[in-house]
Amino acid sequence: SGDFFFRTNDSKATVSVLYWDQIEASMAAPTQAELGQVAELIKSGMDVHNREAMERVAGYIQAHSADPKFNQCLTVVACTPGATPQMTRQQATLTLKNNIIRNFEVGIKPMLEATKKQLAEALKDPDDGLRNALASCVSEITKTGSWPTFVPDMWPHLRASQDPGFRQGVLVCVRDMCEDCADQLEVGGAASQAPILIPELVSLVTGTQSTREVLLGVESLFYLLDHKSLENESPIDKKFQEILPQVIAALERCLTLATSPDGLRITKYSLNCYRLLLYYYDTLKSLNKLDSILQLIYKSTNESSPDISLAACEFWFDLSDNPEAIQDLARNNLLSALAKQLLDKMIYSDLEVSLILAECEEEDVKPRNAKKRKGDEDDDDDDVEQWNVRKCAASTLDALSKVAGTELITPAGHAAGWLLTDEIQPRMQNGDWKTQESAVLALGAISSGCFTEVRDQLPSLVPVLLSVLQKPDIHFLVRSITAWTLGRYVQWIAPQKQYFEPYLTALLQSMSQGERKVQESAVSSFAGLLEHESKNPGLLKDNPSYLEAILNHVAACLTPGKYTTRSVVILLEAIGHLAYSCGDELANPMGHQKLLQPLMDMFMKTPVLDVVLLPQILYCLFNCVSGMGEKFAPFVQPVFTRSLEILGTFFQEQFNFKQGKTQEAPDMGQNHTFAITLVKSVMNAMQAQHDSIVQMVLNTKFPGSDFTFVTFVLMCINQPQLGLESHVIMTAIDLIGENLKEYPNLFLEESIKAVPNLLTYCNEDSELCNDCAWFCGEVVLMSESALPADQVRQLIITVANVFVPIIVKSEWDDNLLQNVAIAVGKCGLVNPEDISKMLDSYFEPLLKHLSLVVQWDMNQEKPQAFLGVVRLIQGNFTVLQNAENIKALAKGMSSFHNTSLAQQEDLLQAFVATLTALKGALSPPQWQQVASTFAFPAPVLARLQ
Repeated sequence: SGDFFFRTNDSKATVSVLYWDQIEASMAAPTQAELGQVAELIKSGMDVHNREAMERVAGYIQAHSADPKFNQCLTVVACTPGATPQMTRQQATLTLKNNIIRNFEVGIKPMLEATKKQLAEALKDPDDGLRNALASCVSEITKTGSWPTFVPDMWPHLRASQDPGFRQGVLVCVRDMCEDCADQLEVGGAASQAPILIPELVSLVTGTQSTREVLLGVESLFYLLDHKSLENESPIDKKFQEILPQVIAALERCLTLATSPDGLRITKYSLNCYRLLLYYYDTLKSLNKLDSILQLIYKSTNESSPDISLAACEFWFDLSDNPEAIQDLARNNLLSALAKQLLDKMIYSDLEVSLILAECEEEDVKPRNAKKRKGDEDDDDDDVEQWNVRKCAASTLDALSKVAGTELITPAGHAAGWLLTDEIQPRMQNGDWKTQESAVLALGAISSGCFTEVRDQLPSLVPVLLSVLQKPDIHFLVRSITAWTLGRYVQWIAPQKQYFEPYLTALLQSMSQGERKVQESAVSSFAGLLEHESKNPGLLKDNPSYLEAILNHVAACLTPGKYTTRSVVILLEAIGHLAYSCGDELANPMGHQKLLQPLMDMFMKTPVLDVVLLPQILYCLFNCVSGMGEKFAPFVQPVFTRSLEILGTFFQEQFNFKQGKTQEAPDMGQNHTFAITLVKSVMNAMQAQHDSIVQMVLNTKFPGSDFTFVTFVLMCINQPQLGLESHVIMTAIDLIGENLKEYPNLFLEESIKAVPNLLTYCNEDSELCNDCAWFCGEVVLMSESALPADQVRQLIITVANVFVPIIVKSEWDDNLLQNVAIAVGKCGLVNPEDISKMLDSYFEPLLKHLSLVVQWDMNQEKPQAFLGVVRLIQGNFTVLQNAENIKALAKGMSSFHNTSLAQQEDLLQAFVATLTALKGALSPPQWQQVASTFAFPAPVLARLQ
């Protein structure tokens, strides 16, 4: 069979060429030699000290992932215990899993039954890691729909087996299937696996003595409940409703195992199941189970384990948007107790504080502007505060406040304002900074739901908070949350000068402080303030001193290295709001120096492959253009140049990937999308300088090539292999369409070529289909003067073959159908010969949708379409032998106001000519009947007489 595997000739383990092609491609059982060679191949690829070997093995495995013989050997190596080391077997299993994902049809399906049999038998392996890897292969095969009988096939063997390894192996498979491919478990209606599996899992959890089996069973139940996603009448939903008492009994049994080796995880998943059972809230009440569940969760919230406490808090979070549940909490005297419990859980743990302090110390010793490679995580943005009990408790209090409102502030049996005066305010005065911090967090959390109840206390609370924010000796986490909480009450602070001025001063000062947490919260609140200004303009526009103070501080914050990436992103959002609401006030030397020029410098220096910061800069500039309009003109040229560089890099990366020059698809996030949108917004804003702006666009070239912005925009609509997002294509369509008539020599030829591609997007009711319909209609109109007659006819047939069925179907959005109808009308206007032959099959729906088009002054879309209809009628006058078609025509004509129609001489004459021909084809009595039955427009009838 030849030398087709790694040979180690020296200590460096030199790798020779692989010759897998020499193995016969038959499906005969692999020989021991072949299996040994594959095992050695996998083992060599695991040698972390030999990077060259690892890379060659990885490349070889990728190249042969579709080879059935190779995958057959992988399966045998993975599933056969013996001389092969467990780690090698496990790696072979994971390699097989990846090949199932990548090349199932070609590489796995030819030997599927044998693979399934070997995987099932190997589940008895005693090694947990290997069993988990084998289970992942089973799950991936199930996702393809190729193992629909795994549960009914394997469960009887599980029941009969006394082998704990085999039982756990089957359950790991079931757990993975429930997590990864529950959809497949629902396939088959009455024959689906889910209704069989759910009661079996409940029975297992209730009866088995193995806590590991209980854990796997309750995990599986959780994933099935989670998959259900509140879908009524699904097989999973029906079965859970049917056996809900048994499910609750199983969960109750789980909670008795809390002290077992797997007890912590069993309890966590049981609480998560209770949370998902809230979907059956009314049923739980009818079974008299609700009160005991609420008491159980309340008790669990106080557990010392963060995992258990978090699971309980998440239960309250999901419960909090149910008004009926709030009443039940009050009835059980749990609402006030829960509020206090949540306040306690909002206190930082010692571990959380230690992690934050350690992170801050790391911030101080490493450069903040260190460059990152594409794809690297930004260490500056690794927030140690992931979703945890504290955040969940605060979110729950927020959600509760929005539903309970006054009842949360003053629960039954408590003094007025209890939560604020008896709980939050005393905690704010507590000597322990962590308790103070949690109280300020709570005050911010209830701002949305209880604003009315808190408002009367704000005149005394806001000065206290402002004082806290400005005292550097107070713990920085207290100042950080204070900045956030003040931002939550900005709608009350902003209109009142005595509070707003000290708030703005304190906020701007906090933005410039050294502590990262304070900076972030201050910048976030600053963004909220400017968003409030954008929705309620006047405060900053009418007070130049405020704007000057803002510009001075923002300029300092934009200094390179001043902020972490996260803070810069938030600051850019704030600048965008500022520019949008105060654009005119920024069009001066100070605005340019302090804000726009630093922003442009950042734009020019940020790498084009930066997927975090660059899209935020682009969007910020878009807001600047929107707010400043033509006053943005001094910055147009660099915007065009840089945007073109971004687009050029994106397309080059795409081409390299499509041509196999790179292994990974380009990751530029939304940079190209924002770049093309920004250029389009600039072109639209600079109407007074339209010609010079267009010339700038045309003449600006991608560095090192002849490609212009026009080149890239045309690529967007004419190269489907690039796989561009719909909004990118839509932006390109809009930009080309707006300039098509003015610059046909630039756009028309490629636009005509793009029509067949654009029509492929018209297979669903979408905005992209809408834009394509409009654009294709425009191209058809212009093609008449650019193409030979036979090519025009072919173009029209191509368009009509897609759009006419859409009109007849009439199931999509009205606006889309109207645009499609307009495009068909334009086809008729240019050349009705071919598409008029079947006019009777679509005449009525065509006129119906055209009649609904609103006619705007100076807009020729509707008149052009109706002129096309007239030409279609001329090409097939027999369509008017049908009374319903005459009725549709009359309604279409009448959809034009008399005044509007009188101003459209060409259209009026066309209508008159059509009715004249109809009148001539009928006898006088027949015409009288038509004229009296159908309401034709008065200007048309007047001309007719």
